[in-house]
Amino acid sequence: MVAHAQLQPTKLSVFSNGTFFEQKEGKLKFNNSIGKVDLPGTILQGTFWLAGSNDIKIKQIDIAVDTVKKVKSAQYLDDFLAANEGKNVTLRFTPALTTLANPTLRSLTGTLVSFNKQSGLIKLKNTEGKIILINADNLNDIDLDANANETFKDDTLIRRASIYLDKPATEAPFNQVTMQTGLQWQPSYYIKLENDKDARLIMKATVENGTEVDYDKIDLDLVVGAPQLFFGTAADPICDFFAPPPPTASYTWDYDGSEDLNYRGAGRFRRSFTRNDDITMQGIISVTDMNGTSTVPQIKTRGKLLETISGGMPAMYDGDVTGGVIDISGAYNVAIDITGDKDYSSAGKKSADLYYYNAGKVSLPRNAKTLLPISQSTISYKHVYEANIGDITNYAYNRAVLVDEAKPSDVFHSLKITNKTAAPLTEAPVFIVNENEDPIAQDKLNYTPVNEEATIKLSKAIDVSVKSKEEEIGKDEKARKFNKRSYDKVTLKGMVDVVNSLDKAITLTLKKALRGDVTKTDGGTITKPGRFLDINPVSLIKWEVDLKPGEKKTITYEYEVYIAP
Repeated sequence: MVAHAQLQPTKLSVFSNGTFFEQKEGKLKFNNSIGKVDLPGTILQGTFWLAGSNDIKIKQIDIAVDTVKKVKSAQYLDDFLAANEGKNVTLRFTPALTTLANPTLRSLTGTLVSFNKQSGLIKLKNTEGKIILINADNLNDIDLDANANETFKDDTLIRRASIYLDKPATEAPFNQVTMQTGLQWQPSYYIKLENDKDARLIMKATVENGTEVDYDKIDLDLVVGAPQLFFGTAADPICDFFAPPPPTASYTWDYDGSEDLNYRGAGRFRRSFTRNDDITMQGIISVTDMNGTSTVPQIKTRGKLLETISGGMPAMYDGDVTGGVIDISGAYNVAIDITGDKDYSSAGKKSADLYYYNAGKVSLPRNAKTLLPISQSTISYKHVYEANIGDITNYAYNRAVLVDEAKPSDVFHSLKITNKTAAPLTEAPVFIVNENEDPIAQDKLNYTPVNEEATIKLSKAIDVSVKSKEEEIGKDEKARKFNKRSYDKVTLKGMVDVVNSLDKAITLTLKKALRGDVTKTDGGTITKPGRFLDINPVSLIKWEVDLKPGEKKTITYEYEVYIAP
């Protein structure tokens, strides 16, 4: 008989994408240098590794399907029959000749001798000692004693490894590591404003155990970061008996432009796509960031569509792009979020580009969600007010100033926090309350390294107004040649009126996006992010405007746009 013992899980490292690292340790028993150990069913490709001590050498490992009895909870009538063999029961079922017009139920009482789940055959011994065979298909209900069993042993197929050593042994220590699917975690934050400068920050984690394993008092790490998983969630060949879950992943690209960029755009494809199609995106991207609609220059990107899901669900695209995350929806709208790099170089418990929150010894019941407190700390914050002004004229496209009246832009009131904790703040929902614990807002907290700042949006600032308009102030015909074509130069002037109706002084951050070369800014700073393909670049102007209570100010700027006559 081949010896059989189980290694015990000692450590879990759980990622938010539904994958986790499991470490098991223990002593395996061997008979004639052969031992056995059961394998989990969702091992990711190439991540199963088993090792003994230095003086133990594995000659080979055979993986095969085996049948074992596992205890399960009864959920259906068939389960209760299987769980209560040998018990006294009363069965009521519908005879074959019963019709809807003349329903009758037959009742049988006796000892349940056996039940075959495959064939549905019930063997019952009645009070007269006769054996009655019944088909469970027509079973309607069962009467059981108060001490009836609610669990039963059922045949379950598993993968089992047979380990062959190069020399005789009866027992040896082994360590097993695997990457699997079935565990994931989601962070969330709670911020309570305690005074005008300080706030209490609380972090919790929701850990979901979708496996069939009950983890008891296991060392748990919750991991922040995006590890490279080239094969996604594809199962290892040793586990091809088990169906792997569908892949889930996100893909980000580096962006080397202004750190102030945070725009989201949309484009449209003309046809549908399938997995691994080579696709190219090119065209004007329409900015829809808070204040309305503007434009950024043409962006061309090429790559492969990684996964398409039917029913209008999102798909993922892998390619070379100016920056950000690309999400292809069922209508094939493209969203580009130019947010820059995520820096995982903060201090703390860190390995390469990953950060580990240790939750200590934790019990995780199977098929359940567990909420865990992670950290509490005091942080500093300040109130900020921001407005983004779109390209309200878009002269390069419209070739005229179509709007004469000043157009309002939304002003948003936000909190700017400084992460003075010992760990980075990961991307997560954040719920904000005031000192009386009245709810203020719920927003998304972006990844924030130690000593860096993050902005959390609270609400529209209805007592701070921003209105802007533009006018044409000059035109120079055939001012420039571009790609062997003459272009007229048009000079435009913009005016931004800001009003602070609050009873306190504020600093208002204004951002203005336009297509053209900015020549005057009234104290603002200019950036030209990314690559542009035509004669008119995208320009971004940023102002920091100090406003006293009730104060009004007008900010002006000028820029030049080239148009074909």
